[in-house]
Amino acid sequence: MDFATQAKGCSLKDGLEEWHEKAKDKSYSDYGFHMAITDWNDSVCNEMEDMVKEGVSSFKLYMAYKGSLQVDDGVIFEALRKAEEIGGIIGFHCENGDIICELVDKAKSEIIYLQNIIN
Repeated sequence: MDFATQAKGCSLKDGLEEWHEKAKDKSYSDYGFHMAITDWNDSVCNEMEDMVKEGVSSFKLYMAYKGSLQVDDGVIFEALRKAEEIGGIIGFHCENGDIICELVDKAKSEIIYLQNIIN
């Protein structure tokens, strides 16, 4: 199973089609996908049910990779509610993107401080 990833601004269907195209004529066995949701709106919410009908009943949400894949807590809550309603399941990439950004900024400032001391 691979993660079919929805690109920002695209539909879940677009993401699934892209991953099927990547597998076309390259797979010698059955395969399936989890659907990674990176861009949330009412259409995407409604598409989750279509994905389940297509055989994709598990979804992945990222709590990391701020600015690209990360979704906020409101999206997580809405997606969990929708998954419950349609019989889907949600998996998470659980690092905390906001904390990671804070720690990166802190590390960068400490490196600059150390460079100033050394020079």
